Amino acid sequence: QGILPVTDPAMKKSLNGEWSLKVIEGITDDTTIPVLDDSWGRIPVPGCWEGYGFCKPRYDSPNPLTGYYRTTFTVPQEWRGQRIVLRFDGVLYGYDLWINGRQAGSWRSGYNTALFDITDYLKAGTQELAMRAISQFPGSDFDYNDDWAPNGIFRDVTLMAVPKTHLSDLTIRTKNTGEVNVDIEISNANKQTSVTHEILDAQGRVVGSNKVESPHLWTAETPYLYTLRTKLIQKGKTLQTFEHKFGFRELTIDGIVIKLNGQPIKFRGVTSHATDPKTVKVISDELTLKDMQLMKEASVNYIRTSHYPREPRFYELADSLGFYIIDEVPFGYGDKNLYKEEFYPVLQ
Repeated sequence: QGILPVTDPAMKKSLNGEWSLKVIEGITDDTTIPVLDDSWGRIPVPGCWEGYGFCKPRYDSPNPLTGYYRTTFTVPQEWRGQRIVLRFDGVLYGYDLWINGRQAGSWRSGYNTALFDITDYLKAGTQELAMRAISQFPGSDFDYNDDWAPNGIFRDVTLMAVPKTHLSDLTIRTKNTGEVNVDIEISNANKQTSVTHEILDAQGRVVGSNKVESPHLWTAETPYLYTLRTKLIQKGKTLQTFEHKFGFRELTIDGIVIKLNGQPIKFRGVTSHATDPKTVKVISDELTLKDMQLMKEASVNYIRTSHYPREPRFYELADSLGFYIIDEVPFGYGDKNLYKEEFYPVLQ
């Protein structure tokens, strides 16, 4: 069952901050997390190992390395009775997760978000988190590119709370006539479960529930966004509230001409790596915003993400500032393995 990442600030908590880290050469099948002692260092999360002297920078592909993380956190009392979910937006390259000494899951895709329901692993009081991050595994070369190959937790880590009955997916489809179709999936729904929608304009005024009269159309030059406010209700009680920004636009292809809202468009774009000389793969909202503003000044209207998906916030900024995005999936140097069944679990 899926879990739709929450948008309600009261139902999420950042776990970014200083964590303990120990990096050793080589990768073994031993999943025992070492005891915390003086041989461990400290690193900000997000933060790449190379930026803090834990290993040397490498191009193309990383050396075989294992990094062990430890940190502690608490679950807000107000979340009692909810399912507690841990979200990692990006860890290079694969990792295994322990909560209070019990293995809670694994993930093997550095540039894709992973969510773990850790409710059954929690205890009273302070929680202990441990992680084993590895730089190489079968299929890890999907995440290697003609680029620097750093290691570590390089995107946000977030704790979230969802009720037992929760939204697991949501897709918005629009038509330039103002129609809004919302496809949703709900986990653990019953006959008393319902959903309501409100559409708000850019000024925050409610302008409909499934249709907007004479909508403002989204283009890179006029990036007008509406907000869909969705409420999940059970027995008359609101369980969850979600807000998603969206635009009205229709992309079509007429022969060899790409049209947006029926009008031909030309792409003037750039290929953009998420790499910084100081923070390596950790790209702040401020830096992304600065990059996009410079692109706007240069009349750039589209960005190709090379060669991997960007962090979730990147797409929100692209929508609000007005950019067409060619979003690459992380196939990298693993192209040769695309049609081999043994690599399907890594590709899913």
